[in-house]
Amino acid sequence: MIYNLSISNIALIDELNIEFSQGLNVLTGETGTGKSIIVDSMNLALGERADRELIRSGKSGAKVEAVFYIEGMILDDLYEKYGVQKEEELLISRDLSADGKNSCRINGGIVNLGTLKEFTDRIVDLHGQHEHQYLLQSKTHIEFVDSFGGEEIDRIKSWILFSVKEYKTLKNERDSIGGTPEERERSMDLLRFEIGEIKGASVKAGEGEALKEELSASLHAEKIADALHECHMALYGRSDSMLSELKKITRRLESISAYSSGYAALAERLNESYYSLDDLAGEAQREYDRVSFDENRITHIQERLDELFTLKRKYGGSEETILAYLEDALVKLEKLENSDRLLADVQNRLHDVQKRLYGLYLDLSEKRKKASAALEGMIQTELNDLGMSTSRFEISFEELPAFEDAPFTENALDKVEFVISTNIGEPLKPLSKIISGGEVSRIMLAFKNVLARTDKIGTLIFDEIDTGISGSMAYVVAEKLSKISQSKQVICVSHLPQIAAIADANYLISKRQQGGKMITEVRRLDEEGKTAEVSRLSGGTDSQHSLAHAREMIKHAKDLKNK
Repeated sequence: MIYNLSISNIALIDELNIEFSQGLNVLTGETGTGKSIIVDSMNLALGERADRELIRSGKSGAKVEAVFYIEGMILDDLYEKYGVQKEEELLISRDLSADGKNSCRINGGIVNLGTLKEFTDRIVDLHGQHEHQYLLQSKTHIEFVDSFGGEEIDRIKSWILFSVKEYKTLKNERDSIGGTPEERERSMDLLRFEIGEIKGASVKAGEGEALKEELSASLHAEKIADALHECHMALYGRSDSMLSELKKITRRLESISAYSSGYAALAERLNESYYSLDDLAGEAQREYDRVSFDENRITHIQERLDELFTLKRKYGGSEETILAYLEDALVKLEKLENSDRLLADVQNRLHDVQKRLYGLYLDLSEKRKKASAALEGMIQTELNDLGMSTSRFEISFEELPAFEDAPFTENALDKVEFVISTNIGEPLKPLSKIISGGEVSRIMLAFKNVLARTDKIGTLIFDEIDTGISGSMAYVVAEKLSKISQSKQVICVSHLPQIAAIADANYLISKRQQGGKMITEVRRLDEEGKTAEVSRLSGGTDSQHSLAHAREMIKHAKDLKNK
């Protein structure tokens, strides 16, 4: 249940904090006081799309926070899936910014809007005025049936989803084998040519870079030879070379090494340097001897680099990618050469999955029809209670054709539509043909009352479910809402005194001027305030007569709850 809603800088609301109770919470107020703003704020907390126009004029941002108490493990899988910290309470916050930078948080951790919606869909069902239209759309009716069917239908749909994924994987595997026999033959010819071209070129990893280095050395052979020769001559090849001079200095230090260990160490270090430079001089000479300028070799390298460039342009940007392409082509060729056997195997597996899916579809359809029969009876009972005893409600099924290569969906073979006759002797017609707003509201309430017994959602929010309802029927609607609130928390925005009278907690939404601006306030009413509000909603004044009438309505409501 939601037990706290905090709103900052939304429309006419500056700062507002509402603490809700268990049972039936009813919000009332004069037209234009901001009842819709409260519902809009709840929608924001529940993950609906945000409109920057909601931000209070002159403010750079707005915020909504909702605190929920969650019983059981209904959200445990989502905590684990999204890495959200599990707490005793569920804290949801939504920040809106005038520059469009919005954020959502669950228990302090940032989440995206889709994740927020996934959490709140498990715990709150908000019925706004737009949902009347949702009920009138026949494409949504199958969702009501499946929701009523509960875990039994959910389980079959999860099996279908698994099988559909398997079907799509097999279908992709079949398509990858390569079409018609003629198309496969053409593909094999191309692969054989490409494999032959790459193998014939004897490509080696890293070959291009090595050839470029060799080519550069060949083209600059004269400069390289001069540098190496000069290095050798400076170190060894002249009478005044570095090594000759170093040898002389080493001997001088050796001659005084007997006088100090430090002199001996210097002599030793110079001796080591001599042998290092002697080795370097020899290496320079060997490198010099290897330097050559071979025009034929240069031509061969350039031709090989051109060949590698052509292959890279066709099969990848490096020798490694060319070799990877070769490995992939060999696998594809082997697969195509065995395509008849592979195709037959995949087709058999596809056939098995299709057969399994069709069986699941038939099972799902049977379970839906069973659930629909029970739902029909329960909805009819509710409609009778709601003053529509002359109506006849049915759930119509149309079986869709099964295709050999069907576009599998969780709706399977079923097309479901709710039909109703509101008067004796009239034919059954789709719900969308109903014109009366009061009838639509009562049908929606009937559905909510029935589904509330089967789902795990803890909080129901109704925004003017009583549209088009008045008189004695208002008492029936009030009693229905009260009955739902015995097992669920119900928050209801209403204009009916009968609903306000039966509420467990009443809240008055009002508007007043402050600092040259209008602000919306919400105040929880005590018993005296509740009586005054029921009186106002009944069209009365603060006269003793109207207040007495309100007290009588409240007493009657309590009697209804206690019977």
